[in-house]
Amino acid sequence: MDLKNLTTLIKSGKKVALYAPRRYGKSSIAKNILPYELKQKNFVAIYCDFMGAETSTEIAYRLAKGIAEGLEEYLPTKSFYESAKKVIKNLSFSLDPNPITGEVSFNLSSKKGDAPNIDQLLKSLYFIAESYHCLFIFDEFQDLHSSKDSLGLLRSELQKFKKTPMLFLGSKRWLLSEIFNSHHSPFFNFADEYILKPIPIE
Repeated sequence: MDLKNLTTLIKSGKKVALYAPRRYGKSSIAKNILPYELKQKNFVAIYCDFMGAETSTEIAYRLAKGIAEGLEEYLPTKSFYESAKKVIKNLSFSLDPNPITGEVSFNLSSKKGDAPNIDQLLKSLYFIAESYHCLFIFDEFQDLHSSKDSLGLLRSELQKFKKTPMLFLGSKRWLLSEIFNSHHSPFFNFADEYILKPIPIE
């Protein structure tokens, strides 16, 4: 699998599980090159890094972080608040200034004010995809292999995105392959599996 073929697959709305050892450039491709290749009007890329995420609380935190950062980067700056309000229908959000740097961060919470759970965050992805052309990128996805309940919930919601391209990155081939090839895995046959050729980016 090379970059040109990967871009073609993603543009056609495919779900792709991509393996490469660490330091092969896959994260840089996913975060920087692919979004640039796909970028169009009303486009949002959501990048979530699941390295070391083993609990539902940690998985939810990584999802919330990825969604917040993606919206910060891709929604129009001048109308950010109104644009965010239209797509974050099931959650609350705040724009919080850092007292030291002055930078404003975009934070998500449940309607009750506590940290959103996985189900709430996945539903917010659905609302975003209703309004924008999206690319979902899930890095080090194999680290969720032991979280069967979370994997099941992810699968039940992500399968609703029929036309949204998704990229599942992994650096441990046997674990990534087990998630997508094992008959006992919630993600069995959910994505096409490929191996990335080395690209000196990172």
